[in-house]
Amino acid sequence: MNTATIEALWRFPIKSFQGEKLDQVEFDNHGILGDRAYALIDKETGKVVSAKSVKLFPDLLMCSAFYLKEPSWSEEIPSVQITLANGTSVNSDSKDIDQILSDFFGRDVTLATVAPENFTIDQYHPDLANLDPAGNRNISIEQKLGSALFKDMGVDSPLPPGSFMDVFPVSLMTTSTLEYMHELRPETNFDIRRFRMNVVVKTTDSGFVENEWVGKT
Repeated sequence: MNTATIEALWRFPIKSFQGEKLDQVEFDNHGILGDRAYALIDKETGKVVSAKSVKLFPDLLMCSAFYLKEPSWSEEIPSVQITLANGTSVNSDSKDIDQILSDFFGRDVTLATVAPENFTIDQYHPDLANLDPAGNRNISIEQKLGSALFKDMGVDSPLPPGSFMDVFPVSLMTTSTLEYMHELRPETNFDIRRFRMNVVVKTTDSGFVENEWVGKT
C-alpha cells in the first residue's frame, strides 16, 4: 500500500525563476499565496517569458527571487529580492528594475504582476515521437496559457484573469516519479528544482503514481 507525506513545499515569486523552499504555505482555490505573482514580459513580442523555451533567455532558470516580507491576502503583493545568474542582486521596487533585467537578458523586458489578457508563451517541443499529438517536433510554437487558454477552449477557467499560472493553480510531483525517471535515464540529472513544483510528495510505490490519483480526492 502506498503511503504519502509532504517532502517539500516551494513558492516561486517570479515565473520561471528559482524560488523559495518553505516549511508552510497559505493557499486558496487560486493557488499558493505569492506563487508566480511576478513574471517577465518581452516588450517586443508581448509574450510572457517562460522556461518552456529559453532560447532567447538562456540564463532564466539560473536566476532566483525571494520575498522581503511574507505576502498577505489583504495587502498588495510585496517586493522581491532578485539575484541574477551573474550575481547581481536587485530589489523589484528599484526604479531601474526593467533596465537592469533588460541589460542582463539582452532583450527589452518588463517585470509585471498581471498577465496579459492574451497570455502567450513560446513553448519548445523536442524531437520525440508521440510526445505532442499535433506533431510538433524540435520547434518552438506560440502557446496560450492561463485563463486565455481556457477562454479559447470555451470552458470555465480554474485560474482568474491576470494569473501567471500555466494551467492549474498548484503543481505537484512525487518522489516515486523522480526516482522512476532516474531509473529510465540514469545519465540525466533530474534535479527536482528543474520542475519548479509547488508540492513534492514522498511516496513509497514505484512508477508514475500521480497518474493513479486523477479524478480522486
